[in-house]
Amino acid sequence: MATPIQRAGTVLRYVAPIVVLSVAVLAAKALIDARKAPPKVERPARVLPVEVAKAQLLAAPPTYEAYGVVGALRELTIRPVVGGPVVTLHPNMIEGGLVKKGEVLFGVDPRDYEFAEAAARANLLIAEADLAIEQGTAAVAKSEWSLLEETVESTSAGKSLALREPYLAKQSAVVEAAKAQLDQAKLNLERASIQAPFDAVILSESLELGAQVTAGSEVARIVATEAFLLEVNIPSERTTALDFSGTPVTIHVSDGVDAQSREGELLRLAAAVDPAGRMARAQVAVLDPMGGKSPLLLGAYVRVDVPLLASPDALSIPRSALREGDIVWLAKDGEELVFQPVQVALRRNDDVVIRAGLEPGQEVITSAIAVPVPGAALRVIEKGEQPATASKDLSNGGLDQ
Repeated sequence: MATPIQRAGTVLRYVAPIVVLSVAVLAAKALIDARKAPPKVERPARVLPVEVAKAQLLAAPPTYEAYGVVGALRELTIRPVVGGPVVTLHPNMIEGGLVKKGEVLFGVDPRDYEFAEAAARANLLIAEADLAIEQGTAAVAKSEWSLLEETVESTSAGKSLALREPYLAKQSAVVEAAKAQLDQAKLNLERASIQAPFDAVILSESLELGAQVTAGSEVARIVATEAFLLEVNIPSERTTALDFSGTPVTIHVSDGVDAQSREGELLRLAAAVDPAGRMARAQVAVLDPMGGKSPLLLGAYVRVDVPLLASPDALSIPRSALREGDIVWLAKDGEELVFQPVQVALRRNDDVVIRAGLEPGQEVITSAIAVPVPGAALRVIEKGEQPATASKDLSNGGLDQ
């Protein structure tokens, strides 16, 4: 049997830890209750620093930037109607040479055609002489018929023969045929000399002095220099905004050293779309392509600024202000982020033309926002300004964590 001392030791072994833990808990609670609460600090709202630009009315009609290759507006293949050896040749009758309207490009030996004209003129004189003789004979016959008409029975055909009317008609026809032959001979003589029908540049030629030219053979190709033709591809939905009544356009040419600008006119819309891109083709006339310090060459690749018809209320905003889905971010009163849908009329390299959805003077945000949320607080900064809080705010998306 355990002694009282042993029993007391056993109880103390189990009770002592409980007492120690209780005391520790009470002491910890007393310390916690005695600690002062830290002061509450109001956390300032996150403000997004943003750059803005104002929506502005268009200072000039919008333009569409298109590209095309310079071609001929009027091109002529020269095929002489009459043949013969070449006896005259224009000094500029070489590839790239310039000729003026009415200048003789080349001529074939005219002597055969001069002889033909002389023969035709002689035939006409003979025919006219025979007609005069026949007219005199007919006058005598008419006088004789007037004396015998009442004593001789005759039909209308007999009377016509007696008055020599068929012979007179025949000789008149011979005269007309001789006149036609003379006109043809004159025309052939004129055709022996080929003149330029307009101011032109020689595209190709195959002529030499003394060379034999046959009627109908191709000897040269010329292109009018009054204007060249450009065909530029335009999206089909943009064609309704084009004015095909001679609207002036600006043509930009780069020769690798410096850029030049030329004037042109919007002529018409081609009947068929471009087979490669399935886009509409607008035709532009390049005015005075050979003028200026450097002539515009056929086949050159150029850029064309084509004016578009636009609403007088159309606005321009920077390209960076337009977001996905045709949305812009507005800085309402310069303090609050607002999402605004817009209708886009035209997208250009540097700006966007807005048809509807904005008012002149509204501030659109041009800088990036990592996590844009409508209603977020904003602060407008100057372009290029780098506030200390900008990177922190942007990294948080402008929201409290």
